[in-house]
Amino acid sequence: RAKPVRDTAAYRWSRTIQRRPWLWLAVGTVALLTLASPILGLRLGVADESNHPEGTYTREAYDLLAEGFGDGFNGPFLITMVPRAGADAGNSAEAVQALRQSLAGTTGVAAVTEPVPDDPAAPEAFLMTVIPTTAPQAEATSDLVTRLRDVVIPAADTGTELEVRVSGTTAANIDLTNCLGQRVLVFFGVVLGLSFVLLLMVFRSLLVPLKAVIMNVLSMTATYGVVVAVFQWGWGGNLLGIAGAPIEPFIPMILFAIVFGLSMDYEVFLLSRVREEYA
Repeated sequence: RAKPVRDTAAYRWSRTIQRRPWLWLAVGTVALLTLASPILGLRLGVADESNHPEGTYTREAYDLLAEGFGDGFNGPFLITMVPRAGADAGNSAEAVQALRQSLAGTTGVAAVTEPVPDDPAAPEAFLMTVIPTTAPQAEATSDLVTRLRDVVIPAADTGTELEVRVSGTTAANIDLTNCLGQRVLVFFGVVLGLSFVLLLMVFRSLLVPLKAVIMNVLSMTATYGVVVAVFQWGWGGNLLGIAGAPIEPFIPMILFAIVFGLSMDYEVFLLSRVREEYA
């Protein structure tokens, strides 16, 4: 024989919550904020061979190179130098050597190769390789790229006829991470703003869409906090067989789309049912 609707565990639990709504609101908020707290340490980055499982050929090769030549050998920078139109070849060669000396004396740089011209007889471009002292995923490596572009190279390039660029796989990954990281908040703001307007039109209430946006933000930050704790800090990594590493820069957007879609769907379902019961 089926139990009456009012005699189910779910019904009794809902009545318990309804008797002390502010208490349970506070408990739920504190729980979500606790789960979200690791997001303050979020660091985006692109995975490389150092994140492969131990024992694989790629991981062993990465570790051997780091052990033999230094952590930065796995993530060198490429420095391209192109003389501007009409520049004197002799002056350009001197400027390239001066730039190499400046790069070699920069903190965080382990070594700089000799500049290689595209044509020794009439060079129109030069290429150097810079080996940092830190690993590709290290935060110090990202800081070094920024410092080279914004401080070291402009200071050494002043008064010369060279166009200098910092490139390479590591620098490109850092640029991709910075690009997506700067736009992710704009993406969140646009989606949450549109959802607020949509719920405002559907339910004709300011409180309902405001509550929905706040709860979505809490749900998202709690999700990101768990991701940071497990996949970046490595909590429980032994059980899951993973090691801590920076979070891939596209992950926040994908997670937002999934979690926001689920939470907003249930928001509409629940509020529609509440409205039906009220009507």
